Amino acid sequence: MIVPMNKYAFLIHPADYDRFMGDLKQLGVLHIIEHDREPTAAMQEAMRKTKEIVRLTKAFESKKPEEETPANVFTDGEAILQAFQNASQVIEMEKQRIVQLQKELALLAPWGSFERDNLTRLHDMGLKTCFYSASTHRFREEWLDQYPLEIINETDDKRFFVIVAPAHLSIELPEADELRLPDKSIDDVNSQIAQAQATIDGKMAEQAQLANGGAAVLRQYAAGLQNEFATNHAQLHTLDEAEGNIRLIEGWVPTDADTRLQNLLDKSDILWLRGEKVTPDEKPPILLRNNWFSKLFEPIGKLYSLPGYGEMDLTPFFAPFFMMFFGFCFGDAGYGLLLVLAGLIVRPRLAAEYKPMATLMIFLSLAAVLFGSITGTFFGAKLTDFDALKNLKQYMLDDQQMFNLALGLGVVQIVFGMMVKVFNISRQNGFKYSFSTIGWILVIVSSIAMYALDMADAEKGWMLGRLHMIVLGVAGLGIFVFNDPRRNILINVGAGLWDSYNMVTGIAGDVLSYIRLFALGLSSGILGMVFNQLAFNLSPDVPVLGQIITALILIFGHSLNIFMAVLGSFVHPMRLTFVEFYKNAGFNGGGKAYSPFKKISQ
Repeated sequence: MIVPMNKYAFLIHPADYDRFMGDLKQLGVLHIIEHDREPTAAMQEAMRKTKEIVRLTKAFESKKPEEETPANVFTDGEAILQAFQNASQVIEMEKQRIVQLQKELALLAPWGSFERDNLTRLHDMGLKTCFYSASTHRFREEWLDQYPLEIINETDDKRFFVIVAPAHLSIELPEADELRLPDKSIDDVNSQIAQAQATIDGKMAEQAQLANGGAAVLRQYAAGLQNEFATNHAQLHTLDEAEGNIRLIEGWVPTDADTRLQNLLDKSDILWLRGEKVTPDEKPPILLRNNWFSKLFEPIGKLYSLPGYGEMDLTPFFAPFFMMFFGFCFGDAGYGLLLVLAGLIVRPRLAAEYKPMATLMIFLSLAAVLFGSITGTFFGAKLTDFDALKNLKQYMLDDQQMFNLALGLGVVQIVFGMMVKVFNISRQNGFKYSFSTIGWILVIVSSIAMYALDMADAEKGWMLGRLHMIVLGVAGLGIFVFNDPRRNILINVGAGLWDSYNMVTGIAGDVLSYIRLFALGLSSGILGMVFNQLAFNLSPDVPVLGQIITALILIFGHSLNIFMAVLGSFVHPMRLTFVEFYKNAGFNGGGKAYSPFKKISQ
């Protein structure tokens, strides 16, 4: 659910501003209303440094110094940040230098080790030294007679040769490429590479020391920057009124935090106002508050958008469907049990902020176990292929039944989404604005019900019977006549015809989209079966070696299949949620997260 918000406005004398804002920051419940103002240079710099510190603290986790560094060695967060950045710049420069030196080394390698001073002596004697390379099939043997040429090196497809000739001699070798070698020897280049690598190692060791002794100081420094940013942000969006004699700040407070704010206001002499009702043109921030199960799925909904303040939070409504769809796509009980076990092992070792993600994975994996059991798939093998489990086949669903189940779940979610839309419209605009959606719900539900009755007893003709016609007539009034109370009937009829075309084609496409649930579950099971066959059919009949190869194929194949199954089972239900369900539920989104003005601790 979306937590209701109250709007507050505070009129503050400049002399009381800093004290009151400090109290508000300590309380930490006011979401300040932003005005159209650009962040100051100081705020932008604080944001930049904070982002850099977040990046560095993640980098610190991978750096383990050989010796422990006393924490009190580093006390200045700014100095640590600057030192780490300087070291990173040196490391990057040296890495680029090594890349360039390796290119030079590649040019010198075919010529072996020689002294550059010898080339200088030849030059002083009036001789020039030219280095060439030519592909083997373009090299001409007559060059050996025409020029003082010496082949230095040969590979499978290229020859490297040198010509030492008088400086005035013109050398014409169009089939060969003349090379410009670096003015250094191989030993010089290798020495420079070693020096650059030593510099990198030294700077990385320096960073490791910073990571060991300065991580806590950096986090404290980042908290200070965030507090500074929050204060500057509040000042930026404070309005000066009455020629600067009064300062006005507005914001939103959750209704359940009203009491704490009132206690603060009772102790101060600040003039304040509270809005009685949120107007349509206002956009309060969004704070979600759901039960422990729905809360696990909030990060998924936030990937798309937060709901608008006047809308319903759809998280509790899509959560059970998402869990089912994940299990449907995954479709293997063995894989599901493996992930459940992994989640149970990993969860206690995670930080508190990551534990909900592990819990979510456990629940999704349990759904995979359920749907894998329904189809009888266990690590790519069909359970009913085993003699001891053949009697369970009557309780399991075949491919045709799973196909029908996918379509059935799609219809259920779409109709459920339309019901949510009715409730949402009724909350925002009034019940009479939902007649069109109610009409379509009646059409879909009654048609499915009558079709089912006809399948059970075709002689009675329920689909074209009087009862169904009455229901369709009532639905037609909502769709074509009363779809918008603000318009006249003729316009409503025209709009209803257009909406009918869009609705019929849209519903058909939406329902067919749910076939992906069946397709992904089927493909996951087939791939698992294929890897099983490869493992047992391709392994040699050699003791020990055969078992090792079988195990390697099984581990690699099923690991790959699990990875693809997890990816597909997460992405496709998310797509069905954000496109099909959100569309039929009339979700608009666009809400901004509740971000109170509060003190940031380390």
